[in-house]
Amino acid sequence: THSYAASGSYTVTLRVTDDDGDTDTTSQTVTVTVSAGRGASDIELIIDNRDANTETTGTWKTSSGADPWAGQSVYNNSGSVFRWLPAIAESGRYQVYAWWTYHRNRSRAVPYSIGHDSGVSTVTVDQRDPSLAGQWVLLGEFDFAAGTGYVEVSSENGQTSADAVRLFKSGGS
Repeated sequence: THSYAASGSYTVTLRVTDDDGDTDTTSQTVTVTVSAGRGASDIELIIDNRDANTETTGTWKTSSGADPWAGQSVYNNSGSVFRWLPAIAESGRYQVYAWWTYHRNRSRAVPYSIGHDSGVSTVTVDQRDPSLAGQWVLLGEFDFAAGTGYVEVSSENGQTSADAVRLFKSGGS
């Protein structure tokens, strides 16, 4: 669920309560940062590696890499492909981001292919660079028609993490 708040950092304490009303004695405090510029007409699509709208070739194993999106990422090192299929309801120009986990064995030349209105564009990233892992990394901006498009990553150049992709369309564009 997305709720938009004023820009800034907020501290949230999470506590688990079961259906019987019993509350766990432990809690977790996290800080959430809200960025400026998000409007009610903005569109954000996030597809995780565990979501149904994905396709794979080969076997992708659960990764031990730190900071996965939504709790888990996967990896492969045998030339396989992981594809995310966003449910684009509104045509327009979207920023495309990828999230992966770091591991010292990751490839320095991981190709992401983005299928968009003008064809397919490939962007190569360094997944061995720990300063890029565990966060959204912008791959570029592309035009998509409603109901079309994909983002895929290939392990053709060595060990590759597949975790999540994010498409963002500003309501002002």
